[in-house]
Amino acid sequence: MPRPVTWLLVAFVSAVLPLAVLSAWTAAMVEDTDTWVETVGPLADQPEVTEQVASRLTAASLAAIGPPYADEPDVQVVVRRVVARVVGGPEFPPAWTEANRVLHREVVRVLSSRYLPDGETLRIDLAPLAADVIDGLKSEGVTAPIDLSGRDLTVEVAPTEELEKARWGWNVVTTLGYWLPIAWAALVVLVLVSARRKVAALGELAIGALVALGLLWGGLLLARTAVLDSAPEIADTLWDAVFESLLTTIQIGLLASVVVFVLRVAIGLGRRPRTP
Repeated sequence: MPRPVTWLLVAFVSAVLPLAVLSAWTAAMVEDTDTWVETVGPLADQPEVTEQVASRLTAASLAAIGPPYADEPDVQVVVRRVVARVVGGPEFPPAWTEANRVLHREVVRVLSSRYLPDGETLRIDLAPLAADVIDGLKSEGVTAPIDLSGRDLTVEVAPTEELEKARWGWNVVTTLGYWLPIAWAALVVLVLVSARRKVAALGELAIGALVALGLLWGGLLLARTAVLDSAPEIADTLWDAVFESLLTTIQIGLLASVVVFVLRVAIGLGRRPRTP
């Protein structure tokens, strides 16, 4: 194969690589509810999560108790203590897991839908913890009637307009799935088999992968800043947990590309004629 054709193929393979990585990761991680839950489930004991959950439950409980009791410092201390006990107890992890299972279905629904209701937000529902909070308050001697059924027991994760920005990309990568990574690998084999200078083509592929994966990494960091700039702190925690495996994959790809390029340089130096 002529060198210019090889260069064009290498450029095309490099351009396809970020999309191949994203499509494979989306199919493995984001589309699968069980994988999502396994990823975010351990966050139930993270301070970034428990503090926001406790804050929402405390505010809802005080609002349900109402004045004048809710204005008493002793009552506020009791409410915070009970909520902290519930959030730190065995009731919270299963409630957090189930809430995120529902959240994942909502995320997929929003990303897959053609039209989105105005003003809709994605929220984690904490209603299953209401009964435990009420029982705890009663056991602490709070005699005021408490009804949390009509209170906002949710924590906002993101407004849907933020997800709508990613909807086109979502539809592309979910359609491609694992087929694009397979096609990318086949193209790499084609380049290496058909290139006249196979070692040189190997080095060019490594450089292309370094550039492509570096741009993907930078793009994800920029996207994180743009999407989470005004989002609740809990959204930062969820984002970092979900995208950790993708960033790890990119880092492994970058390391592998460096190793391949170093190997190509070593082979090239070994082939140079030695001067007596």
